[in-house]
Amino acid sequence: MRYSGLIDPGISIKQLVGLTGILTMNRKFFVITKPLLYYVWIPISFMILWSALGMMFYHKINFWLQASRWVDYSMMALLITVFSNLMKDGHLKVILTYFSVMVTFLVAYVLIEMINAEILVDHANSYRVNGFFEHRNILAMFLSMSFGILSFFEMKFKNQVHKAIHWITFINLILLIFEITLVQSRGAWIVGGILFLTMVVIKLLNSKDRQIKQSVILSLVLIGTIILINSVNKEESTSDLLNTKELSMSERTIYWQKSATMIVDHSFFGVGSFAWPLMAGKDGWEGSMADAGTYFVTHPHNDFLLIASENGIPTLIAFIVLLLGCFYQFTKFVLIKETARDPSMWMIAITMFGLLFLSAFNSFVGRFEFTFLLALLLSFLIAQGQIEVGQKDRVWLLKGLTMIGIVIFSFNYYLDTLSGKVLIAKSENRLADVSSDLELLDSKNYSFDRIGIPIDWYRGSIALNHGVYPDAQEYLNEARIVAPYLALVYNELGVLSLVSKKDSIQQFFSSALDLSPRFEEAHFNLAVYYYYQGQTDSMSYQLNQVYSQQFLSEKENLLKLASKQE
Repeated sequence: MRYSGLIDPGISIKQLVGLTGILTMNRKFFVITKPLLYYVWIPISFMILWSALGMMFYHKINFWLQASRWVDYSMMALLITVFSNLMKDGHLKVILTYFSVMVTFLVAYVLIEMINAEILVDHANSYRVNGFFEHRNILAMFLSMSFGILSFFEMKFKNQVHKAIHWITFINLILLIFEITLVQSRGAWIVGGILFLTMVVIKLLNSKDRQIKQSVILSLVLIGTIILINSVNKEESTSDLLNTKELSMSERTIYWQKSATMIVDHSFFGVGSFAWPLMAGKDGWEGSMADAGTYFVTHPHNDFLLIASENGIPTLIAFIVLLLGCFYQFTKFVLIKETARDPSMWMIAITMFGLLFLSAFNSFVGRFEFTFLLALLLSFLIAQGQIEVGQKDRVWLLKGLTMIGIVIFSFNYYLDTLSGKVLIAKSENRLADVSSDLELLDSKNYSFDRIGIPIDWYRGSIALNHGVYPDAQEYLNEARIVAPYLALVYNELGVLSLVSKKDSIQQFFSSALDLSPRFEEAHFNLAVYYYYQGQTDSMSYQLNQVYSQQFLSEKENLLKLASKQE
């Protein structure tokens, strides 16, 4: 088998589709007022400029990968501008309808993950191959299509419909069918069915006096879905989100700690987009890709840490200026206008703050969907500084924002508990029959090619875990020839040598660390080797001990195997 080593190509189809969909809006919605200029366009322009300087003079990463972030930032500025102008012109109900449709897509995504949960648990060693990330891409495509969909089904902005949006919608639908065809995932077809039904509902309910009724129906569907999610996850509790001993939260804590260290080391220009160093062990949420430790691994689950680590502290400061500027615009309106006496306005303010706080810790942070969500929230803050909203609209707006907060919380909660189940099942699955695992891997070969790790490494790892050393040696040797992630392969070969009492132990671990100096599991394994060789006073042993503290409690089996050498 030969593997091409493909990675994320940078700017994606869904980003370009979303950007073109926005740009086909009527020009009247692109008016840049002073608040938009000071609090949105200047900070975001600085973020793009600073990341470009970092790319040219510091981290030297691929242009298209960095440009993907520039598209995200530009889209955020455009969305904030469009939405705030829509709100100023009294199109609040249109915005709420758009918000409801977007949340419906989010709920559809969660439903799909519920459907696939048992698949993930039953075959945890291959949980990356069953369409998990494909579903997320389909969702992003839906969100990018939303402008065109709403207009296509006669969601008119006061009788001013830009005809180009109809063409964009038609193109988007073709691209959607094309992507579903490529994915060939059961979940993708389920999402497609939900999308079709949603559009039918919009068409049937869409009339001048039924927009509110439509939002109510979508909200009821959302609430029922959230209740269903929580009823399915009875064995989990909300307190688990604050329990750092729980698997998924413990891993997220590690992300934050390592992100903080990375920011200190690269505080001026960051490390560049999609170039995070090692963030978690091979049993972590980003799976075995993290063990490579050098490129395209994973990112912190916190938007503020993500921005600072990618492009440095100056971009984080600009982003904070963006947030604070929008809040200042909103609070100035609340405090100065007579509406300061209205409790509903303060409730909206509190809800907005909570939404932004939740969004900053969202599992989707840094991705296409978060750009839509954050832009929509900030545009509301900007617009509220320039217009007054009627009492009836405030009530509906408060309900809509609260609904979005509930779905964000439930969405994160479900993904966190799901990742915990996967991690637990993944460790239990190692006791299963090795032949069935290998058969499963063979059936999913195409997906391993897509995520960046050769399937022979997985075969070798499973064979090693089951003690089938000859097969493990054969698979790992094949992986060593074709693998782009040699550090990961060398580490497994080192473990194989350790437990099968071969002589090349130190060589393999050292090779892994030469390729990836922060590869913590390899540091630990080498420390174990030094310990049982009686070299506990050496500088190498002490160094590897420092890097390996977090693995000590997780490697008891390896210690027992290594002790057999005595």
